Amino acid sequence: MNEGKKFEHQFHKSLEKEDFYVLRLIDPPSSFGKDSTKVRFSAKNPYDFIAYKEPYLFCLELKSVIGTSVSFQTEEEAKQKLNTSANIKWHQIESLMKADNFDGVKPMFVINFRKTNQTYAIPIAEFVTYTAAMVKKSINEQDCIKMGVLIPQTLNRKSYHYNFQFIYEDIHSANHLRATLRRICPKRMPIGTSQQEYKEWCDTMYKLLETIIENGTKKGSI
Repeated sequence: MNEGKKFEHQFHKSLEKEDFYVLRLIDPPSSFGKDSTKVRFSAKNPYDFIAYKEPYLFCLELKSVIGTSVSFQTEEEAKQKLNTSANIKWHQIESLMKADNFDGVKPMFVINFRKTNQTYAIPIAEFVTYTAAMVKKSINEQDCIKMGVLIPQTLNRKSYHYNFQFIYEDIHSANHLRATLRRICPKRMPIGTSQQEYKEWCDTMYKLLETIIENGTKKGSI
């Protein structure tokens, strides 16, 4: 089992120990080193896991890297079939964006840096907004610190336990930014929206939240 699969396995077990219902989406043939051209259909998983604990459904795409950066494919590159070896594929970004249209659904990347042994949860809205302003096509650990939340982890003999309950409680908090944005959101983004449209929507929501706070609304009161 390679290191990436070990991380997925340990993360899966961690979720189950914390009483999440977990569904691992089956990998397509190419993920196991098989020739996907020899099968009739070559499916693409939208993400790795679906995890549920009332009242939230989490759509999770996990990445574990040995290096210092995580590359990602843009929408335009996907159309031209370029940068196909990127760690994060455009269809994964797009799938998480679509999932974010629904109340109670929390789509995010979970990125593990093996060199520093740190793991981050990055909501898709933060990822899209942050990377849209970048020239480079990769993110490093400092970027993840700005976009996401560090997941506490503990070593139990030879395997790690990842405390995703911490992320759950952070989201469940009345002070959580994403929860607040959902409460004041005037509309849902239509399925099939472009990355630029999604970024503009996120920017509008953040500005609306800032206006509410500036006008004296107390945190957790909306």
